[in-house]
Amino acid sequence: MTELFTLNSEYRTKSVSTTSLVIEPVTLWKPQPFPECRRHYYLFTVEHGDVYLIHRNHNGDKHVTQITTGKFGIGDTEMRSMNPISSRVILPSGKVRHGSELNVTCQVGYALIKPSHPITTCQNGVWGVRSKCVPALCRRQPSSFPGSRVRFYSLKHNSLATYEPFPGYRLQTTPDNLHQINRVNVNEEREGTLRCLYGEWVGAPLKFQPMYCPSIDMKKPLNVEISIDGKL
Repeated sequence: MTELFTLNSEYRTKSVSTTSLVIEPVTLWKPQPFPECRRHYYLFTVEHGDVYLIHRNHNGDKHVTQITTGKFGIGDTEMRSMNPISSRVILPSGKVRHGSELNVTCQVGYALIKPSHPITTCQNGVWGVRSKCVPALCRRQPSSFPGSRVRFYSLKHNSLATYEPFPGYRLQTTPDNLHQINRVNVNEEREGTLRCLYGEWVGAPLKFQPMYCPSIDMKKPLNVEISIDGKL
């Protein structure tokens, strides 16, 4: 006895090459395991990132194709002609088959929300990880400057680091030191601060100078009181 099966429009990938089942004398359907119909799904793009489709042909050679909305019509309901470079790996309307892999990389200043999962796999119509690029964390602590201590509570994007001078030091500020870096105008920041932006600590350069007591004219008699921190 033989049983035939077909695939509908949404389930086009077979788990085995045969389209029929044969019952053996021992009442066991073959082949085993049974064929399954697996769903295709749409490609996607990522804001502030690049998406690459990884495909291996029958020879095992790996091919990488960058995914763009305009080239492959991602999400379009109308049928488009196949792109020659896709070699039927990318289906009409920007869909791919079960088992397809996408590698997501983020642009400079951004990082994957799940850094340990740069590759996502289509599993029966569902992507294992829906990748997203977010502003990157600062990888290092804010720099230390002689004559000061720094306080910060996070390495996340938009976090602040505040510097406080040690006793006997003061923050040197000049208009020439204030400048705009990348996406932030540091003129708007409070003096003595750096901000974590897109993976880097940015802000006006900081310099702390020692404070010196003024010279005393010993020719004139005067009374002097010296405090613990050295100030007159």
